[in-house]
Amino acid sequence: MSGVTFGFFDQPINFEIISEQIQTPYLVDFIVSKDKSKKPFELAFKNLAQDKLQIDFYNPSQSGASGLTAPVGILTLENKYILGFMFMVDVVGDSPGYRMTYEFYDGVATTSTEKVK
Repeated sequence: MSGVTFGFFDQPINFEIISEQIQTPYLVDFIVSKDKSKKPFELAFKNLAQDKLQIDFYNPSQSGASGLTAPVGILTLENKYILGFMFMVDVVGDSPGYRMTYEFYDGVATTSTEKVK
């Protein structure tokens, strides 16, 4: 699943992932925030339930794209990543929102969290 969407800071973008390897839909909440207590481009994962994950991305670039340069594994089954996620966020100046390009991957076995500045 891939696409482009628009979001606002501190408001979740909700994804429902359906895959042959996942018996019930997997929910992902993606939140972009400006938080002075966090590092630029900091990424955090919070398991909210067995089938729900929150991904927080802090302090994106204010002029251009920031995000992941390779998919990161976000769901495991029997110690293997079965779902990967990659994104780029574009912010213009002090805009209250951003544009996000995203893709979810089946069977991606990477744990890279390298970010783009």
